[in-house]
Amino acid sequence: MAVAYYNYIRRRNPNLHRERIFRDIDNPLDYLDDTDIICKYRLPRHNIIDLCGRFNRDLRRPTLRSRPLPVSLQMMVALRFYATGSFQAILGVVHIISRPSVSRIINNFTDCLVRLSPEYVKMPTQNDSVQIMQGFSNIAGFLNVIGAIDETHIRIKSPIGSRGRVVNVGSSASVIGKVDCDNLRAEKEFSQLHYHSSKTANLLFTKELARREPGDVLVCYVHPGVVRTDAFRNMPLLFKILAYTVFRVLTKSPEEGAQPVLFCALDYSVQTGGYYMDCARYDHTMWVPKCAYDTGLAKKLWETTERILSECG
Repeated sequence: MAVAYYNYIRRRNPNLHRERIFRDIDNPLDYLDDTDIICKYRLPRHNIIDLCGRFNRDLRRPTLRSRPLPVSLQMMVALRFYATGSFQAILGVVHIISRPSVSRIINNFTDCLVRLSPEYVKMPTQNDSVQIMQGFSNIAGFLNVIGAIDETHIRIKSPIGSRGRVVNVGSSASVIGKVDCDNLRAEKEFSQLHYHSSKTANLLFTKELARREPGDVLVCYVHPGVVRTDAFRNMPLLFKILAYTVFRVLTKSPEEGAQPVLFCALDYSVQTGGYYMDCARYDHTMWVPKCAYDTGLAKKLWETTERILSECG
């Protein structure tokens, strides 16, 4: 009687008893569709499979474990970390591995990407930079722009008691810059001082963002100093000789130039909205233009920029 009743119920409701499906949790590629893969890992399926093949020898390491971590799992863990900025412990729970394993996976996979980067990441030459800047100027009228990030902005959760930070790297050239909100795209005229004005605008943006996000985000502006880089590599020979001899005494090494930036990113004494140089705050000094404290100008610049960006789609 019970068997007959069970068969009757199954005929009326065929979904009552479903066949169990065993999935390989080590390989999300097997059970995620293409849309889910792009949303969760920011890369299409074929690119992930290609990277698995290229990194197979580097990531498949000898181990005494009875069940070593597959290359596909290591790939997905690292990509998920890059895509979300999630904590490593959370990634370990999601993929059923330990947090130390997640840390090693991210480190090893990042090393592989760095070795592969020269094939895909090409720095523009001087001529390329001029063409790129001209292209950005034609699109939106913004000057001195040679690149843009994508439209995916993910706020990484900071530990309890700590705020996220935005460190805008600028220049002391901002001291002689002037911001004309009616001439941001050089509608009226173009001047060589637009470089200085762009740095002043960066400083105003810093002040305005600090005003708009007083509690959630710490925002500051830092001038790293004059750093010895390859900025003069395309200059005339005589100028390069002068730059690499006389300027060498007056400039900082790249390591020294990185110190103020790291200070603003890590030190607990940094205050939001501040102007920093040489690992110290320089607000209300000769290095900071008076217009930097004009809240009306900063607000107008922010709103004008929003309007221009909305017009550009």
